[in-house]
Amino acid sequence: MADSYDDALRYRAVKLFTEGDFDSAITLFDELVQNTDDAWDCSWRANTLLLLGRYEESHTTYLRVLETHPDDISTLQHLAYILAACPFSNLRDGNKAVEYATRACDLTAWKNWASLSVLAAAYAELSDWTKAQLYAKQALGVAPGEEKNNQESAIQLYDNQKLFRASPERDRARLRSRLCQWKVPSYGGDNADTPNDK
Repeated sequence: MADSYDDALRYRAVKLFTEGDFDSAITLFDELVQNTDDAWDCSWRANTLLLLGRYEESHTTYLRVLETHPDDISTLQHLAYILAACPFSNLRDGNKAVEYATRACDLTAWKNWASLSVLAAAYAELSDWTKAQLYAKQALGVAPGEEKNNQESAIQLYDNQKLFRASPERDRARLRSRLCQWKVPSYGGDNADTPNDK
């Protein structure tokens, strides 16, 4: 019975997430994580917290996922994103962001725009503008059409030696532009996909 309840809760939480009701979704994901401590549920919870601007909680939850899934690309990308671009300085760590982002790039053969983009942001946080521009341009070269404007904006920032900072409002807008192409799955455990919003 517990599994059936958790599966129903999980479906409702993901559906609310895809509908953009993150406040309601996080309540359900909080309950799920307490019930199951499942990495898939933790990942969804971390994504939701990130889009709500609750960066410290999101960071902590992604770290929980990384403990059992050290090569999860999405988790590495999101951790690097928070550490490189969080608006709160106490959470930023450029060196750690480079470490996570580089690992994500290695795992994606240096051909994934999101991994390259967050690596650029990580180097910008370290004021290494040459590498920030290099990887931002590489990200632009492999980015899908709807992301090219964002990557071009990042290049302009780094050309002017300005830092990229995360914004829940911007992140939610970017996510909404892709949700129409994404379907709510039936629960698939650790192998289920989550939308990558970076």
